[in-house]
Amino acid sequence: MTPGDAWLAGFAALVVVCAATVLVRREPTLIRGSTVFLFTVLYVALAWAFLAWREGAVPPRLLITGAVALAVGALMAPSWFVLGGPRSDVVAMIEVCFGRVCAQYARAGTGFVMTVPGGGLHVRIHTLPTKRMTVLSLRARPAHKKSDLFRRLLVKQYRGVLPTMRIRMR
Repeated sequence: MTPGDAWLAGFAALVVVCAATVLVRREPTLIRGSTVFLFTVLYVALAWAFLAWREGAVPPRLLITGAVALAVGALMAPSWFVLGGPRSDVVAMIEVCFGRVCAQYARAGTGFVMTVPGGGLHVRIHTLPTKRMTVLSLRARPAHKKSDLFRRLLVKQYRGVLPTMRIRMR
C-alpha cells in the first residue's frame, strides 16, 4: 500500500464511521455543510503536504480525488443536513426555535422568513427522496444577532456526528 492509498483509506474510513454513527442513532443528527467542507479542506491539505514532503510529489490520482472531495464539500458548505428525522419534525422544531427567540416569522414557499430589522432570515427546507433526510438553507440578509441566535438554538436541538466533548475543572 502506497502512502497515497493510506490517506485515501483513512478518509474513506472516517466517512464510513460517521455514516455508521448516523445510521445507528434513533434520534436525528445535524450535519453542517460548512463543517464538512472545513474538515475536507484540512484533511486534503494535510495529505497533499505530507505526500509532497515525504514522496517529493503528490500522485495525480490523489490530486484528482482531493479536488473532487473539495468540490463536493464546497457544494455542501452552504447547507445543513438533518438525517434520521421526517420533514414534519424538522419543520416543527424550526417553529419551536422561532418561538424561543421571540421571532416574527411567516411561511414562504418551501420554508420560512423570519423578520429582522432591514431584512430577514430565509429558511428553505428541502426533503430528499429518502424522506429521512432534510436539507436546510439559512440565509440572513443583512446579518443580524437574532438570526445567529436562531441558528445556535437550532443546532442545539440535534446531535452532531461526533460526541460533544465536555471539559470540567474541579
